[in-house]
Amino acid sequence: MRQWNSADWRPLVFGFDAAGTYFLGTLSIFVIALVTTGELTTRRTVLISALIFLPMIVFTASLVRFTFIALAGALCMATILSEARQRRHVVAIALVILVAIAAGLFSRSDKAKQSLVLAVERPTAIELPSGNTGLADKAGSSGSLESSGSVAPGKAPSCNLKVSPLNSILIRKVLIQDAVFLIPGSGWIGTGLDTFMEFSCIKGTQAHNSILQAAVEFGWLGGSLLFLIIAVAVGSILPLARYDNASRFVLCSLAYVVLISLAHGRLSRDGVLFAFLGAAVGLRETFRAQPATAISPASA
Repeated sequence: MRQWNSADWRPLVFGFDAAGTYFLGTLSIFVIALVTTGELTTRRTVLISALIFLPMIVFTASLVRFTFIALAGALCMATILSEARQRRHVVAIALVILVAIAAGLFSRSDKAKQSLVLAVERPTAIELPSGNTGLADKAGSSGSLESSGSVAPGKAPSCNLKVSPLNSILIRKVLIQDAVFLIPGSGWIGTGLDTFMEFSCIKGTQAHNSILQAAVEFGWLGGSLLFLIIAVAVGSILPLARYDNASRFVLCSLAYVVLISLAHGRLSRDGVLFAFLGAAVGLRETFRAQPATAISPASA
């Protein structure tokens, strides 16, 4: 209880405060699999709801935030793609999760209110110290940064701001500002993998947004290609997901992972994102190789 009410806010597992995020991420993929790959009945829906209700309360009380938003997006997609008789079961499971979230927030209402205050907090402008590191150190007399053949003007916004290390929402806002600031100067090929951390004055912290990170570190070409690959993968498997369970699971999981990558993404650790992109392409090619009668809605 001392830990639960401490300034850490989130339970520590082996000294690691992001365990809840990773555990909920695994549970979310499991929930998506349950609602997309099998025939949902009233009995099965009740069983799934009973199994996930308590864990969802615990994860909510642990103040895991954006993962729930990503899960909600995936369940919305599953609801739209499901048949009418299955749709009500998916909605029922989603409502159970919503009730669990409400119960989890109520159990730690004081911390939830503080978290809401932090969400709207703005960074404080500071005067740069003489020994400041980041873009200011790398910039030459011309006020530009040379890195891997690309040029980024000036210094990152984070170098002029004071951000509390306990406010993860505000940190992400400032990191997005840094990324948007760096993209115009990243050029066609960018600055190189994981170099964003050298430019931002929030030390040792990646952009937390895979697409923005790609635009900075792999340039305009890399960022555009990553966005295009995601769009093509989603578009190619969408028609199949309306009647094929495996395709529906891959599409909903891909939607979930893409949403996660917008708040927790890091390209050097985005194996799950690229795995589901590959699975989407693989499924599409598998269906293309089959006779037309084997992939029609009537035969599915």
